[in-house]
Amino acid sequence: MNLLLVANYLPPYEGGIQFVVDRLARGYTARGHQVAVTGHDAARHPERSGVPYRAVPVPAANPLERLSIPIPLFAPRALHRITGELVRWADAVHVHGLLYPNTALAVSLAARAGVPVVVTEHVGLVGTGGRVLDAAQAAAFRWAARRAGRRATAFAVLNERVAGEVGAVIGGARPVVRIDNGVDTARFRPGDRAAARARHGFTRPTALFVGRLARKKGLDLLLAAVSRSGRFDVVVCGKDTERLRDLPPTVRVLGKLDQAALAGVYRAADLLVMPSYGEGFPLVVQEAMASGLPVVACAGAVPEGGPHAAVVRLAGRDPDALAAAVHAVLDEGDAGRERLGAAARAVAVTHYDWSVAVDRYLELLDPKPAEVLS
Repeated sequence: MNLLLVANYLPPYEGGIQFVVDRLARGYTARGHQVAVTGHDAARHPERSGVPYRAVPVPAANPLERLSIPIPLFAPRALHRITGELVRWADAVHVHGLLYPNTALAVSLAARAGVPVVVTEHVGLVGTGGRVLDAAQAAAFRWAARRAGRRATAFAVLNERVAGEVGAVIGGARPVVRIDNGVDTARFRPGDRAAARARHGFTRPTALFVGRLARKKGLDLLLAAVSRSGRFDVVVCGKDTERLRDLPPTVRVLGKLDQAALAGVYRAADLLVMPSYGEGFPLVVQEAMASGLPVVACAGAVPEGGPHAAVVRLAGRDPDALAAAVHAVLDEGDAGRERLGAAARAVAVTHYDWSVAVDRYLELLDPKPAEVLS
C-alpha cells in the first residue's frame, strides 16, 4: 500500500507525536509499504539521512509554539496543494491529532476521494488553567471530532479518557479502538546501574523527570515534592528545561538528551516520576519500564487500565502525596527496586513492542473490522 501519515510537525522533533509517527512510518516501511510523512518542518532539518520513508514538508509559521500551543500556521495554498497531491497518491491515510489544520484537511480530502483514513487522537482535551482558552479548545475539539466522525474510517486512542471524549462527540458512528504506543526494548533495557550512577555522578536516591518544559508535564508538582522531602534528588531531562532557574541543590537539570544518552540516565536513576496530566500514554513511562526502572505516576498521567497498571505506582496530585509515593519505592531498598523494575521490564517486553502497534494499525488501514473499545 501507499501509506500517508499526517502530523502537525515532521520528525525529527522533540514531541512525542513525532517520535510515534517516525516509528510507525519505519514499521510500515519494514512491512513492505511505500510511506510518506507530511507536516511542518519546525526543526528545519537539512537532511534526513537513513530515514526509509519520504518526508514532505509544508511551509508554515510557528509562533504559537512559544506559548506551548503546537499548532503551525500553514500557508493555505501550499497546504491544499501538497496535501491534495499526497492524498491522491495514497491508498490509506493515518492522521495524528484532530486539532491541526493539516490533519483536518487530510481527513476531509481522503473522505472525498474514498481513501480509508484512520485518526489517532493522542491527548484529547488538555486543561490550561485559563477558562477562555479551555472553552475555545473544547469547542474546537467538538467541531473537529464531529467533522472527522462523519469522514474517518476509525479512531485510535491511547487511554479511556480520550476514548470517552471522542465517543461523546461521535457516538457509535465509527469504531474507537485503543492502541498503545511502542518502545524500543533493545535500546531501553537494564544495565550496569553502579557504572551508570558513577558516570552521571548520582550519589543520593534519584528520581528522574523526563519531559519538555510545559505546564501539563507537572514538573512544578515534583519540585514542590522534593523541596518538602529532603530524602531524594531530582534529575530533569527534556526540551527547554535548561531555562529553569533558582533551583535547590537537590535538583539537577540535564536538558534535552538524545535517545542513547537518555537510555543511560534511565539505568542510573532509582525511579521515574511522571506528574503530568492530560496525557495519552507518555512514551517516557514505557521507556522507563523497558529500562527496568520503577515508575510513580500521578492520577491522570497514565491510562487507568492496561498492562502497565500492574507495575506503575499511582500517587495523589499534591506534593505530600507524591513525596510519600517516592518514599515508598525508596523504602523497598535496592532489592525491592530491582523486583519492581524487573516486573516493569517484563510488561514492556510482552505488551509494548513497536511491532504490536504497527500490526494493529495496519489492520485498521487495510481496512478490516476492529474491536470497539467498550
